[in-house]
Amino acid sequence: MYKRLDVDELTQINTDFFKNLHKMYTRKGHAFFKWFLREVFEDSRSHYFWDGTRPLFRMQMLDDGTYRFVDEKDKIECILDDEGINKIHNLLKNMRQVDKISNDNLTIIEWLFSKCIKWELQYIQDKPFVTYDIETTYDGEGISHQYFEMAYSVSTHDLSKWLVYNYIDNTSMHRYCDYLLEYPGWIVWYNQIRFDNPVLIHNCGYGQAELDILNMKSIDPFLLLYKLLRKRLKLTKVAESLVSMGKTLDSGAEGSKLLNLYKRTGDKKALSKVKKYCKNDVRITLGIFLYLLDNKKIHIEWESKEFTIEQMIQRWNSAKLDDNKDGNQWWFFAA
Repeated sequence: MYKRLDVDELTQINTDFFKNLHKMYTRKGHAFFKWFLREVFEDSRSHYFWDGTRPLFRMQMLDDGTYRFVDEKDKIECILDDEGINKIHNLLKNMRQVDKISNDNLTIIEWLFSKCIKWELQYIQDKPFVTYDIETTYDGEGISHQYFEMAYSVSTHDLSKWLVYNYIDNTSMHRYCDYLLEYPGWIVWYNQIRFDNPVLIHNCGYGQAELDILNMKSIDPFLLLYKLLRKRLKLTKVAESLVSMGKTLDSGAEGSKLLNLYKRTGDKKALSKVKKYCKNDVRITLGIFLYLLDNKKIHIEWESKEFTIEQMIQRWNSAKLDDNKDGNQWWFFAA
């Protein structure tokens, strides 16, 4: 999965796309980008370039004479015509300008957040949305063995408090659940319908009626992507591809171990790590959702999968995990 950006967008966002491209052709002994390009495509229409053992760039000449560049490090895809090639060629003559782009521009997630602040992405069908994540400890398998420990939450309902991440501990759990039940907009999280929503409802002692309320106003990017791609994608992979960010811990299971450590020993560093992990997960999921909301398409190799706002909202209701052979435990996969 790649972010598809054009040259003008790439000059507005802080990425290493141009630096990685410059590194690629100077290592081959070329002084200028177009000289390198001319030589590369003399014998073949497709090339891979490596940085040690890791893929750095992929370049292809397409049938219509345009070029497909894929930055494998930053997960960026760019389709270039002759005008785009000229823009990059001229830009790469001046590495000071490239450094300025990298240093002065917003990251892609900051860019998406700024669009939200400008009233471009803050409402879905005239309703605000809230993004939340919970962290749990557990003593067995299944929803009933998951114990709410903390959550973070951010909402577009009051943009004067935009990107204020509200911390919810287990003493505030009921109040927060009631807030979500009464929330006048959409609820967004990754795999929330099969995990976060039912775990929160169960821990509060509520039942199916309350769960239905949360699910009916939930938008779940995990199920949207599954429906489009027929693949279960972990949050980490999607975040790295679409917003160039990753998690701060390897998994929710690691977070659960740290929470248990804190409860046994009072180790505040362990608690701090989990709080940072939870808050970061809210940030990257919000970034993913804003990317989907802004683009309404995703790119996998040669395919572009488009969708509408209506499909984003309705997709969860029709999404079925047809290859679900492990009962109700598959939801751990998306953590």
